[in-house]
Amino acid sequence: MVKAHLGDVTLNTLSDILKDHVNYPDSICNHPSKSASEDVKCKTTYAVITNLTEKKIHICVGNPCEGEFVPYSL
Repeated sequence: MVKAHLGDVTLNTLSDILKDHVNYPDSICNHPSKSASEDVKCKTTYAVITNLTEKKIHICVGNPCEGEFVPYSL
């Protein structure tokens, strides 16, 4: 997915990548598998996109597919 956008990566592109569920349960946006044992359950708790040029970070608390990226100035 990243290779397709080389040279034209945007906030939306990166947000979509962080929402990716390909290879579930080992996906980037990870939700606990009900069938997994307690010692291997995991979940995405937040996602961050940093734009050093604009001096901003965009933070999503919780799973990126369910939340919103909120911008903060550095």
